[in-house]
Amino acid sequence: DGTGYYGELIDVGIGWVWYPRKLWDGFTFEAGVIRRARDTSVWPEFDPLVRTQSTTYAGRAMVGWSWLVTQHLFIALAAGLSVGNESGHETTTPDLPSGMVTKTTIARRQVDAETYLRVGLAFGH
Repeated sequence: DGTGYYGELIDVGIGWVWYPRKLWDGFTFEAGVIRRARDTSVWPEFDPLVRTQSTTYAGRAMVGWSWLVTQHLFIALAAGLSVGNESGHETTTPDLPSGMVTKTTIARRQVDAETYLRVGLAFGH
C-alpha cells in the first residue's frame, strides 16, 4: 500500500507460568510484568512521517498449551493481553519541505494483544 513501517520494540519482562496438569505439558497460565521500549516510524505514501518514541510499563496475562516433546524439550503456544501506561512522544514530519514538524506528548493507556511460540529446554527437570 506504499506505507513504510520500521523501527524496533524491545520488551523486557518477568513472569510466572502455571502448569496445572504437569510441568511443561498441557494447559498453561502466565502472568507477569513488562517494560516495552518503542522507537518506531510509520510513513504512508503522500502523508507525514510519524515517529513514536515511548516506554510502556504493563501487566501481562496469557493462556496457552505446552507439549513436552522429550524429557527436557518442550514447545508452547500462548495468547493474551498486556495492559499498561505508555509515555513518551510522537514527532510528525510533513511530506512537504514547507510543512512544520510537530511533537506531541504521549500519556495514554496501552492495550496490546500478544502471542508467542516458544521452544524451550528445561534444565534440572
